[in-house]
Amino acid sequence: MEKKILVIGAGIAGLNAAKSAREADEDCRITILESGNFNTYTRTRIPHYISGESSLNDLITYGDDWYIKNRINLVKETRVTGIDV
Repeated sequence: MEKKILVIGAGIAGLNAAKSAREADEDCRITILESGNFNTYTRTRIPHYISGESSLNDLITYGDDWYIKNRINLVKETRVTGIDV
């Protein structure tokens, strides 16, 4: 039976949870639910973006290609309002 892992939030903690899950189990199905419409980004780089020192792409931790390569399904614009386990 395939193991399914659901991560809520695509912030740095959620991203690292998904990365660790993939390292531990190459065959599990990993899905990240993110309320925003963006990939994980580095918040500490925002001032550099605002000042024009870096581009928007410089903020992104991993692009869509990384999620595809690592078989991690990132579902954007999905807000979790409750959990029933």
